[in-house]
Amino acid sequence: MAEFRASWRPISPSGPLSASRIFGALCFAWRDLFGARALADLLAGFREGEPAFILSEPFPFQGEADPVRFLAAPVLPAWDLSHSCPGSRMRAPAAEAALDLYRHRKSRRFDRVGHVSESVFRELASGRLAPSRFYEETAFLDGPGAEASSGPFVALAGFVLGKDECARLPADRAGRPLPFEIAWERSRISTEGGGTPFRVEGWTRPRGGVHFLVRAAAGTAERIEAALGLSGRLGIGAGRSVGWGRFDSVRVEPAAFPDGCREGAFWTTLSRTVLAPEEATRLAESPRSSYRLVRYEGRLAEACPETGRTAKDPVWCLEAGSIADGPIAGTCPVVHRGAGREVIHYGLACAVRVAPALAPAHGVAS
Repeated sequence: MAEFRASWRPISPSGPLSASRIFGALCFAWRDLFGARALADLLAGFREGEPAFILSEPFPFQGEADPVRFLAAPVLPAWDLSHSCPGSRMRAPAAEAALDLYRHRKSRRFDRVGHVSESVFRELASGRLAPSRFYEETAFLDGPGAEASSGPFVALAGFVLGKDECARLPADRAGRPLPFEIAWERSRISTEGGGTPFRVEGWTRPRGGVHFLVRAAAGTAERIEAALGLSGRLGIGAGRSVGWGRFDSVRVEPAAFPDGCREGAFWTTLSRTVLAPEEATRLAESPRSSYRLVRYEGRLAEACPETGRTAKDPVWCLEAGSIADGPIAGTCPVVHRGAGREVIHYGLACAVRVAPALAPAHGVAS
């Protein structure tokens, strides 16, 4: 197995970046680079419990010298700008502040689009077809640049592009438009009484970018690095864009536990995050916590050999998700079987669980 650290440096706003979205970007790039058959073989390995690679959840930059320590904070903060929709949970002042920020930075991007097929979009991206052929609408957008951006517009992978921007889409050396994963959706926000008709879900500009770790099977690391590079240039994702940015991979020695990391400190591995009891209590009591704490007890002799814990010690783990929102949603766990236990990889904070069929033999309480 090869381990290396990859980083993603954004050059435009993007949604929260998760391991599942990176996985989706890798799959699309894998298909474009190596063909549909290679992608089918890759996914078959995951279904059979023999993944070719494992991704950690992304976490913010904390300095190049110490890239793998875990932050007890949301990985990527996100604004919910859909405050005009019924049932919005964001408070009005915060929503207004987010709206002002949105208008200032992205006055020429909004969300009100039609539906086209991928083949039509490729024609559109090549410049052979005009956006106005598919969707004619005047934008109800106030703020700087509103007058220039009124008129026909289309959406590219979650971003909305003005008519003039379509001519500047990236192309390969032969001048052919690069492939994209496209997400098209019409806005449902009511425009009664004026206002700005757009819908934005979790756009943000990460400060400097994010890190994530990759553990790959022998002979696969080079392909992953190539796919990461392509997906960064295309800005593709699992149905939605991960934003225009650049992926960089840096080979590192196995870095699950940095040198000098004391027991109970925060650290990130490709399989789990273990906390000291006092840290677990503090995080559970924090109203801003974005993670759900799970306490595992039982004979987990092989769960944390690096920490020196005994088989009877309680193990606190973090799972990506929210304490208030309950179970994790929207993730694709990778199950890695071995030594009579299952390590369920959720990315950032992965839980070590004993396989249900083996639970009685290992003394794990149900």
